Amino acid sequence: MTTFDDLQKIDQVESYSYRNCGKESLLAKYSIPLQHLDFKYVATTKDANELEKMVEILRSGQEGHYPELLRSTEDHLRILKPNSRLLRQTSRVLSKQDLKQEEIDEIANELQKFVTEISRSSKSLEESRPEKIRCDVKVRQYEPQPEPLNLVKNEKRIAATDYQAWDKYDPDVELLKQELEQDKIRKQAEKAQQAVEKVNEEAEKYVYAGTSCQPTNQFVMSSLSSKQKKKLKKTVCFNQYPTEAEAIYHSNRELEKGREFFKSADYELALKCFTSSIMSKSTAINLNNRALTYLKLKRFEEALRDVEKVLTMDGKNLKALLRKAQSLEGLKKYEEALDCVDLVIERDPNNHIAQELAERVRQFCRNMLKNTRMKIVEIQ
Repeated sequence: MTTFDDLQKIDQVESYSYRNCGKESLLAKYSIPLQHLDFKYVATTKDANELEKMVEILRSGQEGHYPELLRSTEDHLRILKPNSRLLRQTSRVLSKQDLKQEEIDEIANELQKFVTEISRSSKSLEESRPEKIRCDVKVRQYEPQPEPLNLVKNEKRIAATDYQAWDKYDPDVELLKQELEQDKIRKQAEKAQQAVEKVNEEAEKYVYAGTSCQPTNQFVMSSLSSKQKKKLKKTVCFNQYPTEAEAIYHSNRELEKGREFFKSADYELALKCFTSSIMSKSTAINLNNRALTYLKLKRFEEALRDVEKVLTMDGKNLKALLRKAQSLEGLKKYEEALDCVDLVIERDPNNHIAQELAERVRQFCRNMLKNTRMKIVEIQ
């Protein structure tokens, strides 16, 4: 870096500090002591996150312009965290002429593989589509509902002074008319109820056709409450999809919905979506996501069960190992958690979550050793 570049940076720093006067500085925002902006501290620290914050502070110029210290901080950050976003350099978009023939062939093969996979999925979905939809259930016809029971009819009342009408009025005949009307309405209601039950039975037979569900045993149904019976009547389970492509599609759709709910901290709905995704097509991704949701809900045993399934699929899955350690920590199995987190740190030394977890678990192990009393046994 030349002296001219350094002078340009100093001008930029002065203009930046003038524009941002009155605002909170990055040093105060990140809570980093001023003494840490030192060559000796930068060379000895192992906290990559703190180094990133220090790089931002030095680049902003709020505390002054120190090109050598900035260069030293960037070099040490490159060793601890090579993939840091602060070390990325902008470059122009590459064209086909800038690529080598091997890179062009690799991109073309990946695109061809993607097109082939999509074509296979579309073909399998087209083949599984039925030509006609057949329905054996009779469509219910509209039936006029019986009028409500109305014992007091809106007939013209007999005037008190109409003696001829009162002479013709017979109370026994009027009571008999009311009883006959009640019997007629009751029969109509029973007939309508029988028709509804018949339609429900036919609909239940149609719903259970082609599925793995069967109507529940009468003995089991009699032991359930009315709410449980309603839930069982409305529940239909399909244990498989017609094609693999359809199962993958439904699994990915539920997985994306679960991720959106998880981002909005709605863990209960996220758990339902991840479970639906696993029921469609179980993969390491949706099992890992559900395990993380269980950890947020403090359900450590279920989380441990999911990560064990992931590790049977892929024993080198770092996310599953880390979440297994977190589950074991929640279950207070600190020694097993320490073994798992040590494996994660061995494979990914810059994983700050694993480092914090290891330090926390080691502290718990130390406290357990302090509280453990040694038994002294006399030997005769």
